[in-house]
Amino acid sequence: MKNRLRFLSVFAGCFTLFLIGMAFAVRADEKDDLEKQRSDELKRVEAMLKAQIDALIAQEADPNDAKSIYELGVRYLKEEKGPLVGWDLFQRAAEMGYADAQYALGMEYLEHIQEILPRAAAKAEGAKWLEKAAEQGHVGAQLALAKCYATGKGVKRDEAKAFEIYRKAADAGSAEAMYELRDFYNLGRGGVKVDRARAAELLRKSAENGYVEAQRSLGLDCQHGYNTPIDLPEAVKWYTLAAAQGDSSSKAYLEQLKDVIPLLEPAEKGDAETQYKLAHYIADHDEIGTISGHSSSDAIRKWLLKAAENGHPAAQLELAESYAYFENGNWWIAGVNDFAEAAKWYRKAADQGDPMAQGMLGWLYATGRGVDKDLKTAVEWFRKAAEQGNAEAQFGMGLSIRDSWLEPYREDRDWKTVLDWYIKAADSGMKHELPELENKRDYTGLQCKIAYMYRNRYKVKHIRFDESEPVDQYPAEAVKWFRKAAEAGDDEGHFELVRLAAEQDSEAAREALRQLAENGDGYARSVVKEHGWDKPEQAGMERKEASPDGE
Repeated sequence: MKNRLRFLSVFAGCFTLFLIGMAFAVRADEKDDLEKQRSDELKRVEAMLKAQIDALIAQEADPNDAKSIYELGVRYLKEEKGPLVGWDLFQRAAEMGYADAQYALGMEYLEHIQEILPRAAAKAEGAKWLEKAAEQGHVGAQLALAKCYATGKGVKRDEAKAFEIYRKAADAGSAEAMYELRDFYNLGRGGVKVDRARAAELLRKSAENGYVEAQRSLGLDCQHGYNTPIDLPEAVKWYTLAAAQGDSSSKAYLEQLKDVIPLLEPAEKGDAETQYKLAHYIADHDEIGTISGHSSSDAIRKWLLKAAENGHPAAQLELAESYAYFENGNWWIAGVNDFAEAAKWYRKAADQGDPMAQGMLGWLYATGRGVDKDLKTAVEWFRKAAEQGNAEAQFGMGLSIRDSWLEPYREDRDWKTVLDWYIKAADSGMKHELPELENKRDYTGLQCKIAYMYRNRYKVKHIRFDESEPVDQYPAEAVKWFRKAAEAGDDEGHFELVRLAAEQDSEAAREALRQLAENGDGYARSVVKEHGWDKPEQAGMERKEASPDGE
């Protein structure tokens, strides 16, 4: 220790003398003399430094062993007792051909020595020593040198050269090089042909070899569906491995997924309920999947399929809706319009008693979508679903009677029963007549349809109602259902109420419009105000005065 301290003191004195000599040279008057003095001073300082370092090596290392000289330099740098001495020791070991020393010296030039030497010169010197180490197969040097070529640090930028050096490091087993190569294949850098499959393969290999950046990236890919299907169990697996290495971002991603993590193991083990919940978790959370939604759609369908195959009726129904993508299909699953597949899953859910599945299976049989058209079977499924309150099936029951599906056409068919089924469907929440499983919007609202049937009671002679019912109830019923349509936002309901009020002098229609206005309906408010229908007493008096029989 005393000898080391003595050496450092001598070294510090020599270096101080060197600086004094430099200052003296700057102040000299005669240029030639100054140059000679400075040169002599530098030589003397260099000789003193070399002698002292030679003595240090002889005392603490093997002068003929580059490794021991390099390790002595590492110790000096690590203990921060002599960076200049450490650099000199690296230089000596590097010149003896020791790859670790060449790599260390190159990195020192790139990261530290450039603070003393001109920056460009230091970078170029660093790249030179990295090249020497890389040629000997030093993986660390290859990685650093490839980065130099990729960024133009100390060398002319050359992405093709960077790719080749990364490839050599990857072939030697470097997980970091595999990760860097992935970017070249993904983006087609360095003249490399874009190859997403190769990029994904390299990313996985890098992650499997423990590179934390790759583990986090693979987790993100699996969570969002980048270049791979969404796979939340895989995402959690890779985040967990990266977090175990201290990666703070992966810890944050795990926290983001904390609610779904408990679902993953039972879902993978085949629990239908958790598989169904997992599908809905993906559907309900924007942090799962890409902006386009296609990857999310595939993941939702995947877990719904698993749950459906395990007998979950709600999953079977939703899976069917994803294949029969019409009015009541799930918006969050991309529709594929495979009605045969839809019929398969509707039947499975229908056999378990699901009323929606029963009703929709009835419509498939009624229209021949995905199955052979069979009106009798359609009505059988309608009846089962209608008894459980399914609106679409209740409408289907009415339609089957109206159009005489199960019997020859008769003008005197039971229109009252048709109307009763339509009313049940409307009361169950159905707003529109089904568009026969097509994406049409030009069909009549169900409430208006019911109103027309009441209103036309006296114009269509084959409509047979119970003759014991009071005749004047039907116009009132028509007004009631037009009002319901208007409340549901159907413009046709508004129009018909106004027509009844204005053209047929219906006080019931005017009262319906007043009530709509009082409930905040802007259109009704403007019509009532325009026609003066907002004052029923005054309107009644005006009509009385206008009547020739009025008193």
